[in-house]
Amino acid sequence: MTLWRLAAVTLWRLAAVTLWRLAAVTLWWLAAVAPFRISPDPKGHHNQ
Repeated sequence: MTLWRLAAVTLWRLAAVTLWRLAAVTLWWLAAVAPFRISPDPKGHHNQ
């Protein structure tokens, strides 16, 4: 029972770290790339 709990906690931590890194990369990508793709200037052209 203890071994199963240890394995479950280890997998849970690994999954949490993976999701946290994925979220951080996604936020970084949105901050770095999205403004250039989403916001056009008043003339309708994309900023670059």
